[in-house]
Amino acid sequence: MQKLLLFYIVFHSIGLAPLQAQEIDTCYAVAMESFYDVKYEEAYQKMLSCYQSDTSRQDYLEKLAYFSYRNGANHLSKKWYLKLLSNDSSHIAANHYLGIIYEQEEYLPKALKHYLNLIKLDPVNATFWKKTAGIYFKAGLPDEGLPYFQKAHKINPKDLGVIKSLGEYFINKTDLEKATQILNAGLRLDPDNIGLIQLSAKKDYKLGDFTSTSNQLSGLSRKIDLGPYYNQMLGYSFLQIDSVEKAIFHLEKALVENKRPESIHYYLGNAYQKKNEMLYAKHHYEEAIDAGISKNLGIYYKQLAIIYEKDNNNKKAIVFYKKAYQHTSDPEILFLLGINSDLYYKDKTTAINYFTKYASSDHTNGAYKKYAIDRMQYLREVAHFSINKN
Repeated sequence: MQKLLLFYIVFHSIGLAPLQAQEIDTCYAVAMESFYDVKYEEAYQKMLSCYQSDTSRQDYLEKLAYFSYRNGANHLSKKWYLKLLSNDSSHIAANHYLGIIYEQEEYLPKALKHYLNLIKLDPVNATFWKKTAGIYFKAGLPDEGLPYFQKAHKINPKDLGVIKSLGEYFINKTDLEKATQILNAGLRLDPDNIGLIQLSAKKDYKLGDFTSTSNQLSGLSRKIDLGPYYNQMLGYSFLQIDSVEKAIFHLEKALVENKRPESIHYYLGNAYQKKNEMLYAKHHYEEAIDAGISKNLGIYYKQLAIIYEKDNNNKKAIVFYKKAYQHTSDPEILFLLGINSDLYYKDKTTAINYFTKYASSDHTNGAYKKYAIDRMQYLREVAHFSINKN
């Protein structure tokens, strides 16, 4: 190779032009040697000399386009690939790499144009259908991209990237039956694929199969750091199957890394409440309220009220039930306010008012309705008797 390089340098330096056939072949060999040595800029410059000596050589043009692409000079690569297309609109590599470059530049319409061209040129190539689908998904048009992913999967059912994309699509669409089918197919091909296991756990979580979710994610947690999203999912799943200590462990891990801790504090409140550790439960419900930006604030206040009610602190329970009702207008809270007001106030007027409001609400708990009506009538009779007696 050193002889070839010396030959190339001598002829190039003394300015003999144009190069003869043997010299051009030597030029090409030297350029390719630089490319194989991963010296892309050097390879590009040498190939440029070759091409300038014989602009009819398409193989030189192809190498110029590819070398500049590998060197990260996409602006040059585009120039050469577009020149290739001007010579031959059916050039596969030119369409392919132009699609890639435009996709990298976020110029999605142009990327789509080239990928669609590729489908026309080679309709049995699964990669081209996959690339086209990916552009639609990037553009926020997953429904338009779905048929292309499905076609890619039909042509090549072993492509785990396509399987993962389809699984994610069906989960987002809450078509969990199709998600199960496609993810199971992927896991049969690769049972240890982390991405597929995570998606399968997410799908089972949405199905309410918390045992399966916890089994899959706890297995992964021994291999990788699940991160806040999946630690929260795992913690909540353990909570639903009464593995409270494990739930607390993973929820605490999720809490450390999570920038939106509201729901995690709520779940931790649930967990400590199940353990009957009310001090910790109160703390986490209060933290959920402080972090609260969601429509669930009423639930957090209600849980705090329940704890204080069980502690026979009816005064505090009333405060938090009132706050809960402000955020939810849940008629059940009117009943609970009636109960606590009945226990706390000597004057039963407040309790009567809450029971009356509850009795006229659309809440469907028959036992609550009966108690509220009976108690309301009794308290009114007692009040009436007390007034007449005086």
